[in-house]
Amino acid sequence: MREGELTQQVSDYLRLQYRVPYHIDFGSGAVLNKFQAIRQKRLNANGWPDVFIAVQRGEWGGLFLELKAEKATVFLRNGKLSRDKHIQDQEAVLQSLRDNGYRAEFAQGFAHCKTIIDQYLLTTKP
Repeated sequence: MREGELTQQVSDYLRLQYRVPYHIDFGSGAVLNKFQAIRQKRLNANGWPDVFIAVQRGEWGGLFLELKAEKATVFLRNGKLSRDKHIQDQEAVLQSLRDNGYRAEFAQGFAHCKTIIDQYLLTTKP
C-alpha cells in the first residue's frame, strides 16, 4: 500500500470510528507538481509529521504520527533507526514534539496506525 492510500485509510478511520479533531497534511503521500512541492516545503517545517490528533490524553497534549508504507525502512533489523537523512530529520522532529508534551511516533502500515490510534484515544482522559 502506498503512503497516499494509507493516509486516506487513516483519515477515514478517524472520521468514522472516533470523530475527533484531527489534521492530515495534504502533502502526505500526495504526488505534487514542482510548484506545489516548492510551496509545500516553504510553508511547513521540514520533517513535520503527517497526522495530528488534537485530543489530550494522559500526559500528552495530542498525538502526531509520521505515516510510512508498511515496507518502508524506518528501523533496521537491529532495532536502530535507519541512517537515511530524511528518516533522521523526521525522528528529530518527533523527538522535539515528545520533549514538548506530545506523543509522536512513526506508524508503518494501517494495522500499526490503528493500534497506535486506538491505544492513544482509549487512554483515560486527564
